[in-house]
Amino acid sequence: ECELGALSMCILEGPDTAAASCLSKYKVPRLMASRWPVFQMMHRWQEVRGGTEDSCLDVWHPSLSWAEWQQKVLNFTIWTPPWLEGKLESDVVPDAYNEAVGESQGIVWKAASGAISSGHPIHEWTSLCKWGVVCAHIVRGAGLALGNGDVYRIVERTLDSAQVIASHAEVALRTSWPVFGLLHTMSVMKFAFHDHRVTAHDLSPTAFTSVPPLPPAHQREEPRIDKSRSLIWNQAAGA
Repeated sequence: ECELGALSMCILEGPDTAAASCLSKYKVPRLMASRWPVFQMMHRWQEVRGGTEDSCLDVWHPSLSWAEWQQKVLNFTIWTPPWLEGKLESDVVPDAYNEAVGESQGIVWKAASGAISSGHPIHEWTSLCKWGVVCAHIVRGAGLALGNGDVYRIVERTLDSAQVIASHAEVALRTSWPVFGLLHTMSVMKFAFHDHRVTAHDLSPTAFTSVPPLPPAHQREEPRIDKSRSLIWNQAAGA
């Protein structure tokens, strides 16, 4: 009856091809709203496989280096999760985070730009590296998620664009782009800034001695829906 628990077991047991097959049946927003470490486990499989396909390292672009962008994405997945979890010695935002978020904005723009360079629109040159563009959308979405503005619609579109990772998980595992690490990073953001924090006192028996019993089901209030927010936001809020 616990679908995502069963999915986690499938991924954990492997092999990676079986894990990818299990993952391909699910939507990214649902997995993102869950507390199951699905993307973290897939990231581990991708590291073990050490894929080199679709690296774009030999793909020319008139105004960016895919090799440099890939390194910034990798650094982002290494330094951002422990910073969000408070595991670094300093609370200062890591340079790896700022550098990746800063460059992602330009790549997302280039992926839609009709400006001509070397005889072709910039978006045509940029589209030659599919996973590089997917990573740019996710990093940009992560940066917006940590901002103060109401950007949930944009983040929702980011998760929609990331669906290609889950739907084609076996292909994604073979690439050198740390796509699952990026999705794991976004999951950590959700855990760190949205989930309720439970203290040791909350788990002690005495913490519940003064709590009245739940009312009958027909008297309970329905979960509040914020109509100004997107469906994805409300699903995450209730997860």
